Amino acid sequence: DKLTLESVGYDVGFNSKSTFFSAFKKHTGTTPLNYQQQALHA
Repeated sequence: DKLTLESVGYDVGFNSKSTFFSAFKKHTGTTPLNYQQQALHA
């Protein structure tokens, strides 16, 4: 099964997509989508 980035955020306890994306970007320096794309092409 493929998980969406939004569902991962909810699964780890975030109340909204935007809150998860903001926290993710603050921690990693990139958006979840960019991180995912970089990981897939690494």
